[in-house]
Amino acid sequence: MSDKPTELALSQMLAAAAEAIDYIKGYEVADFLADGRTRRACAMCLVHIGDLGSRLRSEAPDFVSAHPEISWQEMRGLRNRIAHGYGDLDFNAVWDTLQDSLPTLIAQLEAILAPRAR
Repeated sequence: MSDKPTELALSQMLAAAAEAIDYIKGYEVADFLADGRTRRACAMCLVHIGDLGSRLRSEAPDFVSAHPEISWQEMRGLRNRIAHGYGDLDFNAVWDTLQDSLPTLIAQLEAILAPRAR
């Protein structure tokens, strides 16, 4: 991948995912649910990741097709759910995403970006 806009979007996705993970470092689910600022910050990171994923789907469809291991559709769906249904958002599900999906996404993005960093 020598496409700079694609590489930039992936780097920004990685940064947003790492930022969200950093926000909850040392937290248990009860801590997260009690901390509105952290909930909102993490939700914003997920919105940003979803926006970038949607942009890649439209601007770099060949790249997206070449990487089916990444949950592009789910990213977009979560982004839309947060942005359009925030008032009744299930933050337990957001917690699960932060705990389960983001570490996987980070590993996937690092694997894609690592060869380009050399």
